[in-house]
Amino acid sequence: MTDPLDKLIVDEEKSPNLETLANSVNGYLRVSKQGTILYDKTFHKLPNNKKVLLYLLARKIISIKGLRENFTEGIKSNSIGEEIGVEYKDVRTYLSGHLKGVVKNDNGLWFIPNYNLHKCEEMMKNDKTKRSN
Repeated sequence: MTDPLDKLIVDEEKSPNLETLANSVNGYLRVSKQGTILYDKTFHKLPNNKKVLLYLLARKIISIKGLRENFTEGIKSNSIGEEIGVEYKDVRTYLSGHLKGVVKNDNGLWFIPNYNLHKCEEMMKNDKTKRSN
């Protein structure tokens, strides 16, 4: 007899859904073969909380594709602000407010767990719908 709860137990770090990841960032940024994040015009028109989200997603892409040596996906909040031009206090507010439940902190390093990629896609889909209207 099988335990019906067994099918609810999953590996927290299952493989990322690459389609979902690509859909989330498409139209806002690209990543060079050297691992440089290239921001599209649409990125700069977004509210800062979405910029933080997209920046973390871009870091996930760099990590998955192995575009930089000795690269860690997780990043300190003050470095996020420096990279995308958003004040540190605002980045902290977004990470613990707007993006709470989407991002995760591991020993001071912020990242988006693979199991939350669908939430990111949903958040970005709202902006794409607004742009197309």
